[in-house]
Amino acid sequence: MKFKHWMFFAIAAVLVVYAAIPASSETIRMSGSTVNLEILSTAAATDIGDTLATVHQETQALQSTADGIGDTLTTTHSRLETMKKATADTLTKVSTDTGITRTKATAIGDTLTKVSTDTGVINTATAALKDTLTATHADLAGREKAIADTLTNAHTAVVAVDGKVTAAQDTLTKISTDTGVINTAVAASADTLTKISTDTGVIDGIIDKIAGVTGVLYEQADVAVSLNASADADSTVFDLNTASTRYVVRNLVLKCADPGANTVTVSLEMLVNDVATVVDTFAITTSNYATYFKLVDLFGCDELAGDDIRVFIRASADGPYAVTGQYSYAKTNN
Repeated sequence: MKFKHWMFFAIAAVLVVYAAIPASSETIRMSGSTVNLEILSTAAATDIGDTLATVHQETQALQSTADGIGDTLTTTHSRLETMKKATADTLTKVSTDTGITRTKATAIGDTLTKVSTDTGVINTATAALKDTLTATHADLAGREKAIADTLTNAHTAVVAVDGKVTAAQDTLTKISTDTGVINTAVAASADTLTKISTDTGVIDGIIDKIAGVTGVLYEQADVAVSLNASADADSTVFDLNTASTRYVVRNLVLKCADPGANTVTVSLEMLVNDVATVVDTFAITTSNYATYFKLVDLFGCDELAGDDIRVFIRASADGPYAVTGQYSYAKTNN
């Protein structure tokens, strides 16, 4: 560092000397590194000496400054090296601590995950336990109420039994009193039984006489009607013709579906001179099919009676047409 400064100042001095030479000076020759002044005036030499002295002083000042700067740079370099080493040591420690911290953070994360999982299990178990306790409480409440009801009923029953015992005692007393009356009544009953036995023979004789009567009618259960009227054949609503039996038709109701342009005919067949004969008919058309027809509508009477009674239906064409209804009757020889 100091050598470079000296070289700089030497060159500067030469340049100053060269600049101080007056223009009237004669030739200046350069030989090697030495300046040979062959012709130089006295005044010029004096100026050069002064200049060189000044340059020397300034050079010494610069040298002092350069030395100070060099010392400062050396101190700064030393401090920087010390700081560099301290920084390196700190970074090494931070790196080590960071690894430890990451390991601990991972462990903490695993612990927190397990805690979260265990918390879910605990919450589930707690909810189940709560439900169980609620159900148990409800069951206990129900049982408590049932026991209370049972005790209340038992108390009521005991009171009732006490009342019945008292009533039974009263009854026994009354029975004891009434026994004499009963004995008297039994004796009277014996006389009554004798009379009943006598009357029974009379009643049996009357029953024997009634057994031969054949004109008694026995009411039968209603019969539902559900069939179809077609043009192919007759459809029978009912046919009452059991031998040695007489019939009375109490009621008949019929309802037919709309036959459109056709006609559904309801026919009544009865014995005429002991021959089954159609004695009346009724036509159901699209103009009257909505009516529920009764016996009086169909055949102009409230009842039908005879040994052979038949009602049947038939369509004039197409079909089938649904017919529904109900009838009731009575007969002899049930």
